[in-house]
Amino acid sequence: MFRMRAPLSLVAVLMVIAMVVGVLIGGRLVQDWNSFHAPAPAGGSPQSDLAQLEARPFQLTQLKAGDICADGPTDSSGRYGTGPVHGIPTGAHTETSWGTYFDLRLATDPNLTRLVLVRARDLGTNQPFVFTGQYAAGPVVGTDTLSGQTVAQHSYLVLDMAHPPGKPSSDQQVIWDFRAGAPSGFSGCFGWQFDGPGFTENFRFLL
Repeated sequence: MFRMRAPLSLVAVLMVIAMVVGVLIGGRLVQDWNSFHAPAPAGGSPQSDLAQLEARPFQLTQLKAGDICADGPTDSSGRYGTGPVHGIPTGAHTETSWGTYFDLRLATDPNLTRLVLVRARDLGTNQPFVFTGQYAAGPVVGTDTLSGQTVAQHSYLVLDMAHPPGKPSSDQQVIWDFRAGAPSGFSGCFGWQFDGPGFTENFRFLL
């Protein structure tokens, strides 16, 4: 039997290395275990949020012959809707061979979070509105030419409360300017729906 003798300093170094490796491996195992068993963060992803909002049905139905388009509701300041989303018509519009585009404005209450889905429909013809510009989202349903440029027409609008367009107004509301279009032959009775976490809001706008 042969015995190997090593200096005590070398033995001490080897023991320190073994302890460090053990701590690193153990910490990694604990981290992996915690990440595996930790619950998913609340709220979900923006994609899943949007999918849930898209699944909500449009509540305003097409008008029947002889039906009256009930304009509103409006709030105390005359804006459409009673909150948390408020519609502010600007009066500006653009005509093309396809139809008419309206420059509109929305104000959202400061307590809103995550995403708000905006959809609109002509309640007389049952034709959906299209949207262009930076907040337009959803499938591209067509194209048109505005101010000499080709623009894509999208099926809805998405307002991301995590990325507002600017500083809140004096009453802490966020202002969103956008463009929506209705094809030629529209009836003038427009239904709007806003879907967000925990709410659905509707109003009718009579042009």
